[in-house]
Amino acid sequence: MISWSALALVLPAVLIASLDWRKGLFAMVIVAFLQDPARKLELDRPVYFTLLAGIVFAVAYLRGQLNTRFTPAQLPGWKHFMRTPFTLLLLLLVAQAAQALVVYGNPVIVGIGALSYLAPLPALLAGYHFALKRGRSGIEAWLTWYLIAALIVTPSILLEYAGFDSQVLGDVGEGFQLYAKDAVLTAHSGLFRASEIAAWHTATAVCVILLLSSMRRIAIKRMVLVIGIVVGLLAIGILTGRRKIFVEIAIFISIYVSLLALFGKGGTRLAVGAILGGVLSYLLVIWVVDEQVNIVAGSGTAGFQRYAERSATVQYGLVDRIFGLGLEPIDWAIDRFGWFGGGLGVASQGAQHFGGGAGVFGGAGEGGLGKITAELGVPGLLIMLWFGLAGVRYGWHVLTFVSARSTAVARLAYGLAAFLVANLAVFFVATQLFGDLFVLLILGLVAGFFVATPVLAQRELAQRKTAGERAPAMRPMFVANAPLAQRVEHP
Repeated sequence: MISWSALALVLPAVLIASLDWRKGLFAMVIVAFLQDPARKLELDRPVYFTLLAGIVFAVAYLRGQLNTRFTPAQLPGWKHFMRTPFTLLLLLLVAQAAQALVVYGNPVIVGIGALSYLAPLPALLAGYHFALKRGRSGIEAWLTWYLIAALIVTPSILLEYAGFDSQVLGDVGEGFQLYAKDAVLTAHSGLFRASEIAAWHTATAVCVILLLSSMRRIAIKRMVLVIGIVVGLLAIGILTGRRKIFVEIAIFISIYVSLLALFGKGGTRLAVGAILGGVLSYLLVIWVVDEQVNIVAGSGTAGFQRYAERSATVQYGLVDRIFGLGLEPIDWAIDRFGWFGGGLGVASQGAQHFGGGAGVFGGAGEGGLGKITAELGVPGLLIMLWFGLAGVRYGWHVLTFVSARSTAVARLAYGLAAFLVANLAVFFVATQLFGDLFVLLILGLVAGFFVATPVLAQRELAQRKTAGERAPAMRPMFVANAPLAQRVEHP
């Protein structure tokens, strides 16, 4: 039986999505950040609360179909780069779903597994069509909406650390503890249902604010404000005990700065500012914020310095984590399930609530490659690697095309690409995080925004030509398939 709190949370957002599907994507963000604390208020803390944001998205997606049916074929470049590996992946998913149903007889586990692979696709299509209608300003507006919501919710992690006793603070289920040299640390989650999710949204908020600030003119006041917010987010993120947030942020900054430097879109000052700002933010967290955060710590709470010291060791265990959680689980999965895998959903996050997951079928699902091998076998791993390489080629053509047409859109594209690459790296060693539906939807939307940037860049170029500006020489986006370039230039 669905609770009244769940209905009260989801029905207004569903109404908004049914009237205007693009506004529904904004409403989804609010539901996503409120569904975890609402779940904690329920006595049995039902799992279905994690799907409320997905329900809002589903209504918005279906509403969008009334005017224009969303299909991958509408994406410029999809047919040339992605259609073949994606088709093979779909066929394999169907086969592995059938195997899991026959062997385990549990359709819920199969559904969870299918969701973990396929949820980003409709989000990608929705993000693409949203961007076509709302343009670059619409993408920035949605990212700003997400950032504001994240900045409101993430300080709750500090409240939990400070010792506030509330039913809505802390993990759902058993908490996660970390062991330092002379202390046992609690991985704080605040209003989020788990510290892993809290850490990801903290890191994502940092990436989003850096991206949005790069879209504006560099000003001292704005830079000071951004650094201040980043310092606060890093300080809060440290309290989650999840060191991977620094890896995600570092990869994001590195990729973004590299793309700015490579394509030379006026990014030299911005690149230097990003690097200096990142270093300064971390030093402020360690040297200044340390004492201030300790003041708010509750009795018996480990000092902030213990969390900071643990976070500072992230580089020492990085190589071991890459091999231990990135590559070794492949061998484990083959030994456990064979070369053809154990079926869809056997290693997916969330399946543990229905008689599956890593707790039953083993721990290979912690690493991304291990999860894929456990569920789809070696053939599935090879197809996914092919799909990933095709995506890299696709993305490179998008960046090349956009860079020749619009500086503003190019900066946006660089940031979106950097965010996706950073999360791909995190998936390599921590796949359980990507069992969260809202995380998958965000990644799909960002991918859709990115795929739409060639059309947006072409529009801005046409507007400048109409205004009489001197335009750069036109180059097709996909030389190997000229009709696709025509579709971008004449959408």
